[in-house]
Amino acid sequence: MKTRLVLLLLLATFLPLGAETYSFSGDRSFSVMREGEEVTSIEGDVSIISESKEIYADRVSISGVDDPEFSGDGAVQVKDLEKDLDLKAQEFSYSSAEGILRAKGDVRMEDRANDLFIRCQLLSVEEEKDRVVMEIGIRLFKDDIICRSQYALYIREENLLELTGFPVVYKGSDQYRADRITVNLETDEIIMTGRIEGSLQTEAEESEEADPDVPPEEGSEPPEEGDPAEPAPGDEPPENESPGEGNE
Repeated sequence: MKTRLVLLLLLATFLPLGAETYSFSGDRSFSVMREGEEVTSIEGDVSIISESKEIYADRVSISGVDDPEFSGDGAVQVKDLEKDLDLKAQEFSYSSAEGILRAKGDVRMEDRANDLFIRCQLLSVEEEKDRVVMEIGIRLFKDDIICRSQYALYIREENLLELTGFPVVYKGSDQYRADRITVNLETDEIIMTGRIEGSLQTEAEESEEADPDVPPEEGSEPPEEGDPAEPAPGDEPPENESPGEGNE
């Protein structure tokens, strides 16, 4: 029986899945290879490696052979080596047939190719359309731009960000609010539609605030360097992480 278990693991480890070959490792594994019910469950420091992806988690299940589907939880990290994306979350699923990666629970994704950092609760990466859909508690950081909303669509090829659901955009000391905000992350162009609100800080106001001879009023100390004009809770920029660093 022990020999049979080892053979099943070897077959599962090197079995070509779809267009890619996935290899996996973990502390424990169980496979069911009945036709139409192929499922492999792996637990304990799981890693799944292919030509285009690296997946790490505490637990992962793989179902299907020709078009496998992956799901897992616990210290999830997914690296898309082709698009240069690094995602961390509490749970994930990936459909190779649809080419869609879904993540939820304190999702944090870095788009290193476009120097963009994303935080939200729900996120989907649509590989064929090369876009990212985000929902709930969204924070996006790029250079001196910070965006907040409840729903967002990021079109990577065009470097466009569409925000709805109480969107707010901070750029330096300026802020913009509207029903819908579109941000061109390459040109920094901001387009607002619907009910619009905003505030702009002129150079004269900035100079007056910086006058060392005028003491600040109590409670009016300027924000620390790098913070938006009116930061909201959770709007802290991400801590620097070494490339390729795994989950803690």
